[in-house]
Amino acid sequence: MQMQEMEARIRAKATELLQAGTVGCVIGYERATDGKTARPLFVYGADSVDRLMYDQTCVHNLAKYLLNRKDKATAIVAKPCDSRTINLLVSEKQIARDKVYVIGTTCRGMVDAVWDAVGTKPQDRCLRCVSPVPVVYD
Repeated sequence: MQMQEMEARIRAKATELLQAGTVGCVIGYERATDGKTARPLFVYGADSVDRLMYDQTCVHNLAKYLLNRKDKATAIVAKPCDSRTINLLVSEKQIARDKVYVIGTTCRGMVDAVWDAVGTKPQDRCLRCVSPVPVVYD
């Protein structure tokens, strides 16, 4: 699946979940102010869903932000490595699985970003990745 198609699916699912009231927040990525890299984004209304993006610069593991939303229904865009973190947080009872809607994405590797430049070389951790598919998703 192409990144643009994945981004469109993420936006559609986020809109659906927010409009239905299934979740109060979607944690995903937006383009950073440098215009090259991605940064975490918290979307609370369907009118902001168009800010969500997904490409090879989405390097941050967003699962850590679930710890701040333990008692609130939240959706999260999760790469395979993020989904493994979510599984660990659930197994350690740090988050409740029924409060988390996982928008799983496939991943062919994220690029190394060195300060103000985005490289083409994959991150070292991506070279050792065991699966390009999330282990948990909804």
